[in-house]
Amino acid sequence: IVGLSVGPNAVLALLIGQNNREEINRTLHTVITFGAALGVGLMIVGWLTAKPILVLSGTPESVLDQALLYIFIYFLSIPFMLVYTFGSAVLRSYGDSRRPMYYLLISGTVNVILNLFLVIALQLGVAGVAIATVISNVLSAGMVLTHLARRNDDFAFRFRRMRIEKMPLLRILQIGIPAGIQ
Repeated sequence: IVGLSVGPNAVLALLIGQNNREEINRTLHTVITFGAALGVGLMIVGWLTAKPILVLSGTPESVLDQALLYIFIYFLSIPFMLVYTFGSAVLRSYGDSRRPMYYLLISGTVNVILNLFLVIALQLGVAGVAIATVISNVLSAGMVLTHLARRNDDFAFRFRRMRIEKMPLLRILQIGIPAGIQ
């Protein structure tokens, strides 16, 4: 996924260089929508394959239920993780590499604090760790989207414009898939 996010970064940087304002915004919305859709797809695949993979990998029966609980909760965060990753690529495309780092630092700190609170204070065990991860991923995605939604330029994100357009997606995948494989 991180390698795949090179595609949006490179395509948007090229469009910035070309000063292609309308295509920047179309690509931005394609990137965020594709990230969310891919995240939902991966979440569903994860849910469907979790038990067979755990069984095949020799997970002891005594911990299988707890492992499945963790995975099912954790996979709720995948769409948000992808929105953050692709949104960060958007920010880096116009030279803002600090903001994604700050967002990750904040959400990582919240994750650690929530782990301690949910596991020690509320005694939620494995579920608490997974819930903390979901919350931290929602937070990081929310911060990226909030920043983009507050912009009033070519990088302004609007939920009503969310859609996947064929040409921007193909350009993103042409760069992102080889980078992801590499």
